[in-house]
Amino acid sequence: VAGTNGAAGATGATGDAGVAGTNGAAGATGTDGKDGDVGADGGSCSVSRGDGQATITCKNVDSLTIASVLDGTTTAGNVQGDMLYFDGLDWALVPAPTGNAVSLSFCGGLPTWTQGGCGYAVGDTGPAGGIVIHISDEFGLHGLEVAPASFDQNAKWGCHDNLVIGAAGGAVGSGRLNTAAIADSMADCQEDTAARIVESFSFGGYNDWFLPSLDEGSKLLIHIFTNEAPAQGTYRFWTSTQIPNPNSSAYNPWTWSERGNLYYPPQDSWTVRAIRAF
Repeated sequence: VAGTNGAAGATGATGDAGVAGTNGAAGATGTDGKDGDVGADGGSCSVSRGDGQATITCKNVDSLTIASVLDGTTTAGNVQGDMLYFDGLDWALVPAPTGNAVSLSFCGGLPTWTQGGCGYAVGDTGPAGGIVIHISDEFGLHGLEVAPASFDQNAKWGCHDNLVIGAAGGAVGSGRLNTAAIADSMADCQEDTAARIVESFSFGGYNDWFLPSLDEGSKLLIHIFTNEAPAQGTYRFWTSTQIPNPNSSAYNPWTWSERGNLYYPPQDSWTVRAIRAF
């Protein structure tokens, strides 16, 4: 009789990995990309010569001039530091400063050399809220401003005919000293004089107002005649300049042809306008 089957043998070890298959064939080449748009035509520059000078003019595609340089002396510049600025319609000169400037600011629509910011011009609102009537420096940082309105009441220049020592200055810059001298001389007056009124005046955070001197009054006269047009025969304003008669100076802006300083006794009552320096 046949014997029984023996037990199954153990599982053999795992065989080595097979060799990797070969790479597939390369894909087909992609189609060419779309051509880019044609670039815009560039501008052009040209040179013209005449009278011993050469002018280089560059224009954009619309034939608008974008730069023009003249090789020679011209009223449009050529002083060291001058610049030209295109304001959208024409080329404007930005003159070099005659003194030291610290920055180029954009003032009133034009680049302007300044001391760090745009200065004031005649007609602007001044630092104290008055109206600028005079500029004394190139950068518009210093000048004179007048209070926006006259005082409600007229006033006398003084209460006596005494000659005031120190009140004869007529130039721009004299009004402050004149006013101080008048106020001291008229300290015994029982009523407010023009000088006393302006010395006690405070406006816009400033209390350094004074009566204009004769030349400062001339600046004020231009403003009054141009912008305020008081009724003829109703308006005269005191200055702080006294002439040796002694009379006091006032301006009468009735009409421009009659402008000028007139001299009145100190006891007359006229309009008081305060100005200050900045």
